[in-house]
Amino acid sequence: NIFLVAALVNFKPHFGEKMCPASCRCEGKIVYCESGVFQDVPENITTGCQGLSLRYNNLAIDALAFHGVRRLKELILSSNKISHLHNNTFSAIPNLRNLDLSYNQLQSLQPGHFYGLFKLKELHLEHNQFSRINFFIFPRLSNLQALYLQWNRIRSINQAVFQCMPNLQILNLESNKLSSVPVEAVAAWTSLTTISLAGNAWDCSPSICPLMGWLRTFRDSKDITMICSSPKSVQGERVVDVVRNHSTCMDMSNVFSTTALITLSSVQFVNFTTGTSSADVTDPTRTDFSHLLLLSTCCRFLQETTTTTSKQQPITLKCQILLKILIVQ
Repeated sequence: NIFLVAALVNFKPHFGEKMCPASCRCEGKIVYCESGVFQDVPENITTGCQGLSLRYNNLAIDALAFHGVRRLKELILSSNKISHLHNNTFSAIPNLRNLDLSYNQLQSLQPGHFYGLFKLKELHLEHNQFSRINFFIFPRLSNLQALYLQWNRIRSINQAVFQCMPNLQILNLESNKLSSVPVEAVAAWTSLTTISLAGNAWDCSPSICPLMGWLRTFRDSKDITMICSSPKSVQGERVVDVVRNHSTCMDMSNVFSTTALITLSSVQFVNFTTGTSSADVTDPTRTDFSHLLLLSTCCRFLQETTTTTSKQQPITLKCQILLKILIVQ
């Protein structure tokens, strides 16, 4: 027995491993510290930890909180009443794939918050207090595939907000306060396979047309339970029904105001209407796939919703010319 006690006293974990922190549960390389007693990130977490759950606590996250767990791939910080994050909070964990900040009190994000997270694939920001999303000023999250923003207070989306996420596949915007989505944001949804938009305050005026035109051609998982919040005459009706029954997006002038303004690059624009000739079409100098997809979608939508042959022909001609220009480039 004396030798056993001595062995335990002198025992030291190998390869940088540490004992499981008090009040936590450790399973292999996964550490669960969900007891509700933590106000800071435990210091003695094993350096080989790849998954860390700190939900249901009352954490204050400082800039050095995760400097000892560089190999971390999944971090759960949900339900902690977090209202502020320091810049570069997560820069010490560049291998992170999944970050969960849901059920907190965050109101805004800064570019430094995601600095270095180039491998991030899944980001949970649902059930916070965001009124807008400003990812357009963030570093390029080229590997991000899933973004959850449901149950916030988001009223508007900046036109360039999704351009830093070229491979986004899943987007959840349910239960916010959105009334429309700008055409430039829709154009960036080139990789989406699943989208959720129910529970917003949709304005069923022509401003809804870019979004509905995109949804019309979207073949993967989507919800069709979007309800009109305005104008008052159609409150409570399904958006898809109003657009169809009230001819909201019937005329080209209603799709992108009086003139369909299609963004073909950051500096070049093309205006086209049913009244101009093909010679008036401006030859764009730069473009990308998202703009090509947007133009193709608009053309298909306009052709499907234009009932008379006399109106269809000039629209078809304009579309063919613009698409030919883009494809050649």
